[in-house]
Amino acid sequence: MVQINLIHFYKKLLITFCFYDVFLNLYQMFFRNLKFIFLEKSINLYNNLAAIANGLIYH
Repeated sequence: MVQINLIHFYKKLLITFCFYDVFLNLYQMFFRNLKFIFLEKSINLYNNLAAIANGLIYH
C-alpha cells in the first residue's frame, strides 16, 4: 500500500517537474523575444525621432 502511494507520488512529482520545465522554457523564450521586440521598437522610434529632428533642423 505504501509502495503504491510512493510510486504515485513520484509519478506526480515527475509530471509536475516536466510541466514546470516546459513552462519555464516557454516563459524564458517569450520574455527574451518580448525584450528583443521592445528593443527593436525603441531603436526604430529613436531613429524616426532622429530623422524628424534632422528634418526640422535642416529645413
